This record gives sequence, C-alpha cells and structure tokens, in this order.
Amino acid sequence: MKIQKVGVVHINCQNGHLFWEQANLYSVSRQYVKKYLVQEGFVELALGVLDPQPTYDAGLFLDEISNPI
Repeated sequence: MKIQKVGVVHINCQNGHLFWEQANLYSVSRQYVKKYLVQEGFVELALGVLDPQPTYDAGLFLDEISNPI
C-alpha cells in the first residue's frame, strides 16, 4: 500500500507485520499508519481473514428497519 507521507508499506501476508521502505520515519507516523491500516481492514484483507461478502440478507435488513418493534 502506498501512503503519501510514509511511502510504500508492505504487509506480510503470513503474520500481518508491516514493513516500510523508508527507514527514517517518525514513530508517530508509523503508529498512525499502522492504526489506519488495521482500522480500515487492510491487514485483515492481506491475511485473508476479512470476509468480502456480507452475511446478511438485504431484504431482511430492509424489513427490519421498515417495521420497528
């Protein structure tokens, strides 16, 4: 993944570790990018544990919100 302020970040698909091509980064920048990649699901996607298909039925969801209890 290429991020403007820190360059290219590699995610190890075996264990989720992050690798930066630029060695001279502030630790704050690294922590921010790590948090962003985890929160947005990029690490889970790289590890293959993110389910790309939603498990809910859209019709059921619409019925639930249109008929409140």
